[in-house]
Order: sequence, then structure tokens, then C-alpha cells
Amino acid sequence: NRTYRYNFVFDNCATRPRDKILSALNGYVKLESNNEPKTFRQWIGIYVGTDTWLKFGIDLVFGMDADSFASPSQSMFLPEALMTEFQQAQIYLPNGQTKKLVSYKNTLVNKNVVSETTSGWSIKPLTVSLILLIIGTLITIWDLFRRRHYKLFDSFLYIVTGLGGLIAAYLMFFSTHPLVKMNLNLLWLNPLNLVVGILMWNRKLRIPLFFYQFLNIMFLVGALIAFALSVQIFNIAVFPIIVLMLMRSTSWVAYLKRRIYKHKSGLKG
Repeated sequence: NRTYRYNFVFDNCATRPRDKILSALNGYVKLESNNEPKTFRQWIGIYVGTDTWLKFGIDLVFGMDADSFASPSQSMFLPEALMTEFQQAQIYLPNGQTKKLVSYKNTLVNKNVVSETTSGWSIKPLTVSLILLIIGTLITIWDLFRRRHYKLFDSFLYIVTGLGGLIAAYLMFFSTHPLVKMNLNLLWLNPLNLVVGILMWNRKLRIPLFFYQFLNIMFLVGALIAFALSVQIFNIAVFPIIVLMLMRSTSWVAYLKRRIYKHKSGLKG
């Protein structure tokens, strides 16, 4: 049975030994863990850091199911959690007696704790998103003064979020892995942004783009509401990007409205 469909939460290299051990026992095991209840996202967050690119990527593809609390048994998908739970577990035998599941602990190799020193200023997801928000705000102010729209910045923004949306949508609809379903990140990581980022250079598509931006604004507001109400836990670095996209989409609506009105007035004249 060395080949199987790997499931990184419910059927992995830690849960399989657990299941084999528990099924071989004469009696049943009661877990005595005093660990504070954590969600799947929180358990994984312990090992991937707080403001890291790995944490950012995981939070983008994880959906609402990742924010459900893991039972002591479910937390054993992590080897260290498995070790902790087994050390405190009790076996209830058919004769009514109990004994420890693990009689003793033998540490083969002691780990050395190494503190990683990092500078106060580094390229982290939150840093990058805040810089993008500042740049986008300055561009928006510049656009207001010159009554035009800087498409190059928006084209980059839409293409990148569209590509991210394609990955998240694929995992949500087609992947068999857990925790990636019902992903509200798709409210702002809209896969259609990829197409819009390319087609916004076509002047003939001003009217379709105008209505798309209205729809996009609704999605972005929905993302902010989900963020505020914690319907799904979003990565903190996502908030500046959502605000930036909402600001640029609103700017797009104002710009396209002027251009469409000017074009129709020219036709009437």
C-alpha cells in the first residue's frame, strides 16, 4: 500500500501510521490532549510563518473549510501534533483497565534551536501590497488631474490577479485536495481579470468594460465585507490589494463614463 492518493490533511504520512496503530490495539484510545483548539489554517500557520510568501500563497488557495476547527484526531496530520497526542493518550482495555498508549519517550537526536535574524525591512507580502497601494493612489490622483487613465498599471494589476484567480479557481472546482473549496478569494482574484487586463487597450470595448467594472466593484465590496466579518480568514496582505483594486475600478468607471458620454455627444453633434 505504498502508492495511494495523497491527501495532505486527512490521508498523509502521519495519519496512516496513526490509523494502523489504532486499528491494531485491543481496546480504544481516548485522547487526553490539552492543546488549545485551532483551525486547519492556524495549525499550518505555525509552520509557515506569519508574513511570509508561503503563508500568503497558502491563504490564497485555502477556502472556508480551512477555517473550521480541527479535532484532536484531525490535528494529527502534523507529525508533531501526532507525537503530542499519542504521548498523552490512554488505552481503554476491554477488561475496564487503562494504560498509556506511549509507555516512554526516547529522543534519538536533539534539535538545536536556531534564531533567524532578519532585518526590519524586507520584501514581504504586506510590504509589497502596501507599496502597490501607495503607487496606485498616486497614479489615481495623477489621473484625476489630467482627466485620463493610466492603463499600463491597471493592465499589470488585472493580469496578475487574473492569473492568481485561474489557479485558485482550478483548485476550487477541479482539485480533490481538501480545504480549497468555497474560496472567497475569488471575489477579488477574478479569473476574468486576465482577459480584461488585455482587452482594456481596445477602445471599441469601452461599454462592456464599463459594465464589467460595475460588476467587479460589487465583487470587491463583497470581498471587503467577507474580510471584515471573518466569513473566511484572508491574509492581511490582501487588504491593501483589495482597496487598491476597488479604487482603480471606481476610477475606471468614472473615466469610461466620461469617454462614452463624450463619444455619444460627438455622434449627436
